[in-house]
Amino acid sequence: MEESSGKSLIIRVVGFGTILAPIVGYEFRGFTGVWPPIGQSVQFFGAAIVSAVIALVGRVAKKSFRTKTSAIRAAIICSALSLLAVVAYGCLFLMYVRNVTDQVTGETVYVSVGTQYTSEVTRLQALGKFPTPVTDEDILKIAGVQDENIKKMWMPSSVFRVRAALLISYVLLLSSINFITGALARVGD
Repeated sequence: MEESSGKSLIIRVVGFGTILAPIVGYEFRGFTGVWPPIGQSVQFFGAAIVSAVIALVGRVAKKSFRTKTSAIRAAIICSALSLLAVVAYGCLFLMYVRNVTDQVTGETVYVSVGTQYTSEVTRLQALGKFPTPVTDEDILKIAGVQDENIKKMWMPSSVFRVRAALLISYVLLLSSINFITGALARVGD
């Protein structure tokens, strides 16, 4: 009986941790990757909403299975989904998230950039403001890390797409983990 209660405690801790991860990641931005850099305007409310969605997914998973076998089967399938989500999030993070020193505050910050430069980058490059070839970090060091500056250097639609993909893969990852914990909690009942 003690082993069962120990597993149940671990499942509850993991579930609770996945629910709190967005808020903790938002509050402690030094934990890179715990909350995706999706722009300053939606950060706090986004974290709260994502936490609520993750909690709901786990709750639904715990209540939806009639048999332990179906709960185990769903947990296995969701494990594959978690793996896909972590790969997607990791790839997006590596390709589009940059860490640079904010020229205003002097802090190292993580920001997401877009996939396509604006004509402003080409213009500034022609004026000699940016080196050739230019890197994302070069642009951020000169232009700044604020959202409005990022959207001047990268096409706003490409910045939006990257940030949406980061957020969706992040939500999918944590939701699938919490779905697994909910299904495993059902197995433990």
